Amino acid sequence: MTKRRSVVCYGTTILLVMVAILPMHGAPKGKIVTDAESKSSASVLKVKPGNYTPGGKLTRREFVEKTFGVKFGEEIAKYAKPGDGFDPDMGVLPKRLSAPVCGRKDALLFASNGKLESIQLVADGPAKRGSGIKASKARMTKFSQGVGKWLGIKTFETHDEVTRESPEGKAWHLARVFEDDSLDVAAEADCIEQGKAAMGYGCTLMITAKVASAPSKAPAKAQPSEDREAAEAKAVEAQMKKIIIPNVSFKPPCTIIDAMEFFRAASKDYDDPKLPPEQRGCNFAIKTADDGKVPVVPMFAASNISLWDALKQVCASCDYKFAIYGKIVCIMPKAMKFD
Repeated sequence: MTKRRSVVCYGTTILLVMVAILPMHGAPKGKIVTDAESKSSASVLKVKPGNYTPGGKLTRREFVEKTFGVKFGEEIAKYAKPGDGFDPDMGVLPKRLSAPVCGRKDALLFASNGKLESIQLVADGPAKRGSGIKASKARMTKFSQGVGKWLGIKTFETHDEVTRESPEGKAWHLARVFEDDSLDVAAEADCIEQGKAAMGYGCTLMITAKVASAPSKAPAKAQPSEDREAAEAKAVEAQMKKIIIPNVSFKPPCTIIDAMEFFRAASKDYDDPKLPPEQRGCNFAIKTADDGKVPVVPMFAASNISLWDALKQVCASCDYKFAIYGKIVCIMPKAMKFD
């Protein structure tokens, strides 16, 4: 792995861990065949009765919707209540559940074009003194076993497992993924180890609904250059959503330009390590207002967040936006049109 970065422009950085822990239901007997049994007493998510049984009356997607009292594809604003912190521009809604799932009653709902697309569960926290990457791997084992039992998943595919050096010490990241006809499920964990002590750990679950494409009339054939630019933009978007940044922190007097430089560096640091160095990262450009004023980023901190979501939230906090044109991520004021 490459270096882990953060931006601090003044004073001491205050890290606010974005916690959205969804309790999970319990599990039928059995194991996830790809996971070794953990002897660690560390508990991330405790499994309780109420797991999905493959081949039952409900599909896995219907089971998830019923558990959280939502329906994928519906307007996310439908689930917003006064005081819950919903921001329509960002499309992220904290949700308080009426009944606990795996002992937790909080969730994060994510929208695409205003419609519910994903549900996120996060278990973050400080590690016990003396524990490190070995203990974090044990937590990931327990975490993925709990997710698998709850959703009736027998096997996770290991998407990546990477250990690298960072300014804070040794960083470790693991992702396990699963998909069926209607859902993508990704269970991830990371840890920062300094000496023999783990500074903290994070386990994240993201459940994303697949959208079935409706039959339609064949669109008019685009020009080759338009096809190429659209394909490039789609590839960059997928890349940004795949890049997970362990920690992001901004506070005044950091500006939107400072934030862009951070994201430029982080996109290279946390891109797929299997790629050649010259192919890692994203290209950024910024256009400020005509009066030359550069907005200051309010205090913002998050952990285990994708480059896409982090940039989206930071831009929204400054009344900015971003769009992808070919291979370039362009940042600009909301009222401005890209030329």
